[in-house]
Amino acid sequence: MATTANAAERRDALVERLFMDAISAFDLLSVYLGDILGLYRTLADKGPLTSTELAEAAGIHERYGREWLEQQAASSLLELQPSGDTRRYRLPEGHDEALLDSSSLSYIAPLARSLVGAVKPLDALLAAFRSGAGLALARRISGRRRRPPSSWPSSPGAFPSASSVGPSSLAVLVSAGPSRGSSLRLDQSIQADRLFFL
Repeated sequence: MATTANAAERRDALVERLFMDAISAFDLLSVYLGDILGLYRTLADKGPLTSTELAEAAGIHERYGREWLEQQAASSLLELQPSGDTRRYRLPEGHDEALLDSSSLSYIAPLARSLVGAVKPLDALLAAFRSGAGLALARRISGRRRRPPSSWPSSPGAFPSASSVGPSSLAVLVSAGPSRGSSLRLDQSIQADRLFFL
């Protein structure tokens, strides 16, 4: 009986963990949209804004802007400031540094780019697992783009060296792309088994 109870506890813990991981992944995907489309920058510079004001200022469709704003507020990434029938959204203090300030050690927005970069070659990775063929590292890092965007940290110390991180951290470094001057050096292609466990 104890074994059954332990198995049920482990099952429930795993289900809860993966459920929360999925929610976090969706949050990161929404952060990616806000980063790439300049929505956080627009809110920081012009906010608080309604969905219509954000759409006009950022050059996006209002309906998608409204859906994004509501998701961001529900996830506590943005704050809702209701005023009668008008819903305005703002970027909270502290969140601006984490999402916009590339000179800060707390700048976390590129992590969302890492997630998207890791998902892009998933079909090729599945094929590599089945065939044992290699997978081009440049494709693994960023799809077609070979250089990181200029908004990413460019100082040599912005990313740690490969020797100072563990295996799971190295995968993030590879996805994010090392800065110029970083001590991280990898070959242009890598076997699928090495790629997966970086």
